[in-house]
Amino acid sequence: MKVLAFPKDVKESNPYTALLYAGVEKLGVEVAEFELDGCAEAAADVFHVHWPESFLNRRNPVVVLRSYDRWMKCLRALAAGGAKIVWTAHNLHTHERRHELLQRKFWKEFTAMLSGCICLSHEARRLVEARFSDMVCPIETVPHGHYREAYPNTASRADAREALGLGQDEFVIVHVGFIRGYKSVPELARAFKETPGDLRLVVAGEPYPDALRKEVESAVSGDPRILSKFQRVPDEELQNYFRATDLAVFPYKNILNSGSALMALSFDVPVLVPGIGSMPELKQTIGEDWVMTYQGEISSAHLQAAVRWAKSTPRPQTAPLDALDWDVLAKKTVDFYDSLLQA
Repeated sequence: MKVLAFPKDVKESNPYTALLYAGVEKLGVEVAEFELDGCAEAAADVFHVHWPESFLNRRNPVVVLRSYDRWMKCLRALAAGGAKIVWTAHNLHTHERRHELLQRKFWKEFTAMLSGCICLSHEARRLVEARFSDMVCPIETVPHGHYREAYPNTASRADAREALGLGQDEFVIVHVGFIRGYKSVPELARAFKETPGDLRLVVAGEPYPDALRKEVESAVSGDPRILSKFQRVPDEELQNYFRATDLAVFPYKNILNSGSALMALSFDVPVLVPGIGSMPELKQTIGEDWVMTYQGEISSAHLQAAVRWAKSTPRPQTAPLDALDWDVLAKKTVDFYDSLLQA
């Protein structure tokens, strides 16, 4: 079996696909990186695509239209060549919500061409079926895997705190990762400012666009308990943030799945997330001693409750992530490929 993957490996932003396809290749499946250039001549049994909507986040409508035309041409050529087109539904919409008319056209045409769809949770499957009610292809649920061993994790708690300039006895809350509008970082900073106590908030990541950077910088200013580093965090430094922290908070406005929450759990850090999308199911899978959910916009009351929960809840030293092992998920993925090819 030959699989074309888009993307196969984007470790610099998210190792999800690299970890998945490493497991798939262990099962004897050939996996190659898909390239838009020359795709008309490409041949494969399966074309597996992740985040096909990414080009719609661009601002320039001319560039977006050209990308749309190239995508449609490639998909038609692959389908005509007999490839089964499989989509892993990481999102229901683009994060930036631009080019609404073209988005509707793209999703309608794209989902009509699918041979199969993979959702990362049962709730995600329900939402995908509701959002794309005309989609008639088979759907399989294959959870999002963990990131344990994907990043360096050798720093001690004391060394990590020293590296970041944090006190050894402070209760530390962290939000780390690319900063986008839907992640509600300004709201988190404002809620933290209203939260009393010997607490620290660490916000690290590259804000985008510039208008959001200015809003975030303004939101974190004025409280010496907030430490901010508005730049991309190198892979080797991620461990400092997670090893130093007591609680990770990801206050999404809207979300289907969260790699960031799984990143924190992979470093054995309890997380606070909104009870939307797949987050309640993540709580059920990993356990309510590791995942706390809340309703509505993040507030000081939510943070205070989460701090009490993180401090008082007994939990083992490591989060129970065996169900999210990549070898298990790769096997489910390949079994789904096989079912589509046999059909």
